[in-house]
Amino acid sequence: AVEAAVRSLATDAAGHRALEGVVRISATDGFSAYIAAPAAAAVQRRHPGVAVEIVAATRRATQQRSGLDIEVVVGEPKVLRAK
Repeated sequence: AVEAAVRSLATDAAGHRALEGVVRISATDGFSAYIAAPAAAAVQRRHPGVAVEIVAATRRATQQRSGLDIEVVVGEPKVLRAK
């Protein structure tokens, strides 16, 4: 009985698992306006418990301080490539 009660807390009225939380996205102005914003609106309509924060940026966030879940950048990745 206790397990069923706990499971019921994580589902919506139709019995589907309810998603909730915050997703932080950083992207260029153009990507944010034309792709990320419409996609975020669609996600929030489908999953009202999910908040999407979009940060339009012209440069990469500092990895240690970013707090981002997704970062869309333009240019070459700054990683070593295997030869």
